[in-house]
Amino acid sequence: MTYFVMKEIQIGHLSNKEKQASVAEATVLAKMHHSNICSYVESFLNSPKNNILYIVMDYADGGDLSGAVERRKKQRRPFTEAEVMNVFVQLCLAMKHVHAQKILHRDLKAQNIFLTKKGVVKLGDFGIAKGIKFWFDIFL
Repeated sequence: MTYFVMKEIQIGHLSNKEKQASVAEATVLAKMHHSNICSYVESFLNSPKNNILYIVMDYADGGDLSGAVERRKKQRRPFTEAEVMNVFVQLCLAMKHVHAQKILHRDLKAQNIFLTKKGVVKLGDFGIAKGIKFWFDIFL
């Protein structure tokens, strides 16, 4: 069985610029096709008021990295070097893909790194991501 999560963003009270930025999160996420990035399914505005933006993504059943760190701290069971390297490598692969798409995440933190019970790390929350133009592109 496949599970999904739906992120709800209240946009009714936002300025037009802020609304565009909220919609940009769905646009950026839709460009990302990588096993270590939360998969975009769809996005839509509710009707008739269009004051809530919904973004549907795949569900990471292991919670976020912040929660995992807190659980381990309470259990007094530190992460092994192999566990840390596993998360680090998968996160690096996700970031490599994001940067290849010329996107900056800009909010990389433990709460935006999601885990599955099978050990897959998924980067999420592209709410403040920005497209970038690398300086060397000017010369190409």
